[in-house]
Amino acid sequence: MHNAYLHKAQRSFEGCMAQPAGAVVVYGHSLAENDQHILKIIARGRIGTMFVSIYGDPDSGDNKKILVAAEALAALRRKRNGRYPLKVVPFDAASAHVWG
Repeated sequence: MHNAYLHKAQRSFEGCMAQPAGAVVVYGHSLAENDQHILKIIARGRIGTMFVSIYGDPDSGDNKKILVAAEALAALRRKRNGRYPLKVVPFDAASAHVWG
């Protein structure tokens, strides 16, 4: 609330997450505790799919933490609003070629 630009961005993100036919791609993010304010918006939303990038070995400790956090968001969504389930789809970050 202290930064008008960030507050506007958060409100815009909330609007995007309210679209039932929508999806969100999480790339290069650990889904860590310090971003719970953003993650809760996803959990409260209606989007149907969250694509989550993982880098390297899917069984590494860091990647397991990311996937556990993503599934926790899906579980929170089921608990809050079962009408709009959240499907978590992990993908290999190296396959995205986002930087050209």
